[in-house]
Amino acid sequence: MTRLGWEELRPYLRDERPPDDSIVVVRGGPDTLAKLAVHARRTHDAYVLDGEPLWGISVYCALDDVGPASLDGLLRRFASYRAVHLPRTGQL
Repeated sequence: MTRLGWEELRPYLRDERPPDDSIVVVRGGPDTLAKLAVHARRTHDAYVLDGEPLWGISVYCALDDVGPASLDGLLRRFASYRAVHLPRTGQL
């Protein structure tokens, strides 16, 4: 935690290359621009990267062919959601 109560995210960043355009990003629930703005604001108010506030929303990436990090594994996790968004990283 920083002295202002924000959590520093640098220790949690992964050092591998960003996913290519074929990776599916999973976000559950009905999203609107207003809801995404609220979630981005919540991230901005809670976290910093290298001491600077940042904007963001939470998503999962289907990185594996099988198992919990596969698309099938993630979709099981989101089975109770009415809507699940599945853009590819290249679309974002």
